Amino acid sequence: MKKYLLVLMLCAAIGCKKNSNITVADNTDADTPIVMGTGLPGTWELRTTVSGFTGIATTIKPGSGSLMIFTTDHYQRFLSGTLINQGTYKITQQYSIVQRQNVNTLVYDGVVGNILSLFDLNGNTLSLSIDGYDTGASIYERIK
Repeated sequence: MKKYLLVLMLCAAIGCKKNSNITVADNTDADTPIVMGTGLPGTWELRTTVSGFTGIATTIKPGSGSLMIFTTDHYQRFLSGTLINQGTYKITQQYSIVQRQNVNTLVYDGVVGNILSLFDLNGNTLSLSIDGYDTGASIYERIK
């Protein structure tokens, strides 16, 4: 039994790899356009939430007051019309453990952690999620 435990621990240690290839796009200067041409600045209203565990999508009616507002370097998050947080953000490219490739991420308030905040833009649709299995997503539509 001890041999199997030792082999398992050895495999886990060899299989773990720290990824230090993080490129941060510094967009703190309001006059500098956002790197990577994201088109992120604007007002986005929540339209759909997707449960990560069940995959069930819930449609949110327009006018709910659940908004994300991005400028070139600041964000504001509203829930039912109430400001719940605000600060700065940066766009990064980081390695996703789920997608196994570099993906667009947002770093809020300069806090880089182990859980990546992913974003994807497709026309006037913004999808926000975190890098993990069964984590769900929030899908926004550009309104301004």
